[in-house]
Amino acid sequence: MGTILDKYLDRIVRSAKSGGVYAYRGQRKAKWLLHSGATRRLIREHGEQILGDPEFTALYLNYHRDVLIEPARTRGYGIEAGRDLSNLELLAKLQHFGAETGLIDFTWSPLVALWFASENPDHYGKVFLVDSSYPIGITKVPGSGNGHGLSDVFTVPQGGQPILYWEPTGSGDAMARILRQRSVFVIGRPLVIPGTGVIEEITIDKGDKEAILGELAIIDFNEATLFQDVYGFAQASKRMRVPHLSADAYRRRADNYYQLGEYDKAIDDYNRSIETGPTTGLTYLLRANVLAASGRHEEAIDDYNRADGDSMILQQDNQDVVLYNRGNSKAELGDIQGAIQDYTKAIRRTPTIAQFYYNRGNACLDLYHFQEAIADFDTASNLDGPPASRDLNSLFNKGIALLATGQLSEALDTYRQASSLGNDHEGIHQNLWTLNRIVILVQGLDYSLRAEQAGDPGRMVLRFSLPKGYEPVGRELQRCLFFGRAGNTGNTGGPGLVGGPGFDGQPPLTISCETEVGEVMP
Repeated sequence: MGTILDKYLDRIVRSAKSGGVYAYRGQRKAKWLLHSGATRRLIREHGEQILGDPEFTALYLNYHRDVLIEPARTRGYGIEAGRDLSNLELLAKLQHFGAETGLIDFTWSPLVALWFASENPDHYGKVFLVDSSYPIGITKVPGSGNGHGLSDVFTVPQGGQPILYWEPTGSGDAMARILRQRSVFVIGRPLVIPGTGVIEEITIDKGDKEAILGELAIIDFNEATLFQDVYGFAQASKRMRVPHLSADAYRRRADNYYQLGEYDKAIDDYNRSIETGPTTGLTYLLRANVLAASGRHEEAIDDYNRADGDSMILQQDNQDVVLYNRGNSKAELGDIQGAIQDYTKAIRRTPTIAQFYYNRGNACLDLYHFQEAIADFDTASNLDGPPASRDLNSLFNKGIALLATGQLSEALDTYRQASSLGNDHEGIHQNLWTLNRIVILVQGLDYSLRAEQAGDPGRMVLRFSLPKGYEPVGRELQRCLFFGRAGNTGNTGGPGLVGGPGFDGQPPLTISCETEVGEVMP
C-alpha cells in the first residue's frame, strides 16, 4: 500500500500527457481561481465585475507601470549588481518581497507544488499542471525578458496568442529560493483560464494535507528549506511555535484561574503544565480539584489516583488532601463505601481535621450506619473548638442520626445546643420545633420507631408504631416533616496548595413520619 504522496503523484502522472514538460502550481484553497496577485488586488478594489470591463486590460497595465515598476525604479530598486533589471526581473524581485504582480508562481517540481497545496488543513487544495511543451497553447519568454515591454507581456494581441511563461535566472536575494523551489512564472495576460487544453487540475483532500506535509518533511521539503533567504526566514518565523512557558509557570497561571472560578482555563493550563513536564503528583492533585469543582468527578478520581502516593505529595504532607478530595468525588458518584474508605485513610494520616470526620459521618448517614455517624459528628464538632464556634452542620446532622435511632431526647438536646449558639439556621429551628411536637405527642406511649429508606435514596421515613386506639396521634405524627442533613464540605487545599470552592456535596435527606397502629413492634 503506497503513501499519501504516492497517491497524488500517481494522479499527477495520470493527468500529464506522455512527452509533456510540466510546470506545477499548488494553491492551499481549491476554490481560488488561477489569478495573479495583481488581478486579485484589482478585484478587491473594483469588484468582480471589473474582469468584464473593456478597460480592464488598460487598468492592469497602468497598475504595473504606476504602482510597481516606475516607483520601484525611482527608488533605485531596478539596479542589481550594477546592472539594470528588466521589467520581468524587477517584478520577480518585487513579488519575492510580497508585492502583488502579474506573475503567477509555478515550479518544475510537483513536490514543491504539493507542499504549497497542502498548507491550511481547513480547506481543500489544488494543484495546476501546465504543459510547457504544448506549442499552440504556451510559449516561453526567453532570457531575462529584455526587449519585452509591459504591453508585450501583459496583453494578448488581436487574434490571440499562447500563454506566456518565463523562467528567471537565480541572482541576488532570490537566488537560493529560486533554485530550491525550481521557480518558473506563468504570466497573467491578464487572466489565465483553465480548460484550454494546456492546464490540468488536481484537488487535494483537506484530510490528506497533514500527512502530505509530514511525508514531504521526511524528504527535506519544509518551510525552512523552501524559503532559503532572510525574508523567507522572517516570514516562516511568524508561523513557528513560540517557546512554551515552564511547567511551573503554567501551573501558577492555572492556580490563579482556579481561584477566580475560571475552571476551563485552569484545566487548560494544568494540561499544558503536564504536557511540558516534568510532572509531579501535585499538578495532578490540583487538576483533579478543578475537575471535581466542574462536576467531572470520574476524571478527577483518575487524577487523584495518579497523585496518590507520589513522593512529592508525601513530602509536602498532602496525601490526606488527595484521599479526602477523592472521597468527595466518590461520594458524588454514589460510591459511598469507597468514599468512607478514603475518608478513613485521610483521618489515619491526619486525625485532627474536622471536615474529614464530618464528611465520613455524612457517608455513614447515607448508609444508615447511624451510630458511626453520631461518633463522627461528635468528633467533628469537638475538633472545631469551644462550644461558641462548633460546627452547626455537625450538630444538625448528629440530630438527624439520633432521631433516626429513636433517641428523641438526645436529639432534642442536640438541637437545643445548636440553637443556643445564636446562629439563624432555619433547619435547626424547624427540626427543634417539630421534634418538640413529636415528644409531646408520644409522651407516655409505649411506641417504637425505626428509620427506613423510602425508594428514593434522598428520602428517609421515620416509621412510628403506636398502641391500638391512638390513630389521632398517628395522624398528627404524619403531619411532621424534618429538614434533612446538610451537604458535604467541599474540597480542601493543603500545604503549598491553593484551595477552591469545592462543591455542595450530596443533597440533603427529606425526612417524613409515618405510623402503624397496632401491636407495638419489638
